[in-house]
Amino acid sequence: MEKWRIKQSPVVKDEFDDSVEYKQCIYDFINKMKHKHDLSAFYRNIKTLEIIPIDKFKLPIQSASAGYNIDFNTILYEEGRLNIDIMHELFHVATTKELDDRFISGFYQITDNNKTIGIGLNEGYTALMDERYFIDYDPNKLENSKNVYSIEKYICILLEGLIGEEEMEDYYMDANLHDLVVEISEYSDRRSAHYFIQLVDKYYKERETKKHPNALTICRTYSKIIYFIAECYLTKAKMLYNNRTISREDYETYVDYVKWLLDQNLHYHKIFRSRKMSKDFDGLNKTVENKIKK
Repeated sequence: MEKWRIKQSPVVKDEFDDSVEYKQCIYDFINKMKHKHDLSAFYRNIKTLEIIPIDKFKLPIQSASAGYNIDFNTILYEEGRLNIDIMHELFHVATTKELDDRFISGFYQITDNNKTIGIGLNEGYTALMDERYFIDYDPNKLENSKNVYSIEKYICILLEGLIGEEEMEDYYMDANLHDLVVEISEYSDRRSAHYFIQLVDKYYKERETKKHPNALTICRTYSKIIYFIAECYLTKAKMLYNNRTISREDYETYVDYVKWLLDQNLHYHKIFRSRKMSKDFDGLNKTVENKIKK
């Protein structure tokens, strides 16, 4: 999704014309989510929403089987896959709104200098929400979910473990990237938190949108993401322990988890252990390990 304008209706209504063939999907989304989150933006946006089947090769991203175009408030999907992909796209519809003359959607927003930020985190968390609430919506969805933004989704799971599931869902559904960054900054600093979001964007754009992704760029970017999250977990553990909120045993559990993250990161990159990559990993490992010892 590159364009972020949407036609909005001031009317909030949850009744639809019987002639709309996808109305059952909309009702199912509402019935599942209305008791968990405010759906005001969703009710506004669906008044002009179009859902159109299209040839797969005409989709903006060739690796995708569906997409939401905010400029035209339209969902495009590969014919025959509506029930597999529709809920992911409806989450985009539900989290898109206008704020201070800007159009924002979930964690994907526009900065003061008119640049976009958060698309990687947004797609990952949208996939996670879709899997959490609608994994059984189609018999083929479970298998399909394994290949939908898998790494971005994993990053979001790690971040959710740091922030909390309820809080992350609220930030996402409210399209509130600002407060998410503020909370992440409690365990780092504002600049580093913004850089983390940009790293996830970089990973997403390299892996998901390029015809020939650069494996070295992907691995280096992923490493920086994981090390940032590991450092945040470690900082949180020290804060909780120093405030006597957790026991020494709980603190050691946090530390073990950080070490596990580092080990998993190393395993992920085994096939890319060039001399330069080894230097990168060793430097990042040493930084985190030194913080563990303090």
